[in-house]
Amino acid sequence: MHGQKEYGVLIRPEIIIMSVNFIKKKNIVLIASLAVIVAGVTALALYTEQHKALPDERAASSPVSTVRESNSQIITNVQKTVEVEFLVYRIVEDSDIDSQTEYKAENFRSGELPDPQYTESVTDWESLKKECPDFESEQKKAAKSGEDAVIAFHEKYRPFVEKYTKEIHPKTRYIFFDCKVKNISGEDDTECYLNEISVCSYSDNYSKSTFCTDCICYFDKSRNTEGEDREHSFFKVDLNKDETIECTLGFEIKENYGPEGHDYFFYVPMNIEAYNPKDSGNAVCLDDIKKYES
Repeated sequence: MHGQKEYGVLIRPEIIIMSVNFIKKKNIVLIASLAVIVAGVTALALYTEQHKALPDERAASSPVSTVRESNSQIITNVQKTVEVEFLVYRIVEDSDIDSQTEYKAENFRSGELPDPQYTESVTDWESLKKECPDFESEQKKAAKSGEDAVIAFHEKYRPFVEKYTKEIHPKTRYIFFDCKVKNISGEDDTECYLNEISVCSYSDNYSKSTFCTDCICYFDKSRNTEGEDREHSFFKVDLNKDETIECTLGFEIKENYGPEGHDYFFYVPMNIEAYNPKDSGNAVCLDDIKKYES
């Protein structure tokens, strides 16, 4: 991955793919729907810019020391009813995911082993904006001006988006955790959605962090494995008072910063605007979890 230098502000793959597919289609109905995509991209860009960590701020509070001071490997859900304890982890590289036998296909949410050679459409937005310095301002203006403005905006910038969009295989690690999930609510029939666990990654050498909410991909104790239940509730757990389950959770994490990156696992709080996982007290850093030695 070229990470920070090539791709700049993180754009979630599904948004990029939708944008590129749109470019290839001239159906007017799809063009109209792009207003929603533009608004989402703009909002995400603004969010990322607002949450840049300055180098001197990170130097004063390194991710490793913050987590180790609290000595915590436990996170709680937003409702403070369930806690997840991370015990030990293993890493499987994307090139090995289809040949390993430890993690069964049926326990992946898709029901299949991931494709080690999959590709996704990625747009080099930073290079595009260097060639087109008015891109962002016109994008925001179009998003506020309605459907016709959105259509005109994308017709204007279509050639540039196509120029800077390519298919790549992102370097990916599959991180599997042995975990304990415990009901701490004091009540029976307490539910928790493990797919609400998010990951924040960043490097001490780079000012931008990446934020991913949908990278969990594996759960070996799912009770919802058929039809729509699998589709919508694969990662849902229901626990009685003080009940604990031991399970394995797996996350598909694209490499954004290389080996110097730090990954934090946490439940997204209600007030995300002021949230920094490395300083929250309710996040676990991969650096502070025991690595499984085979």
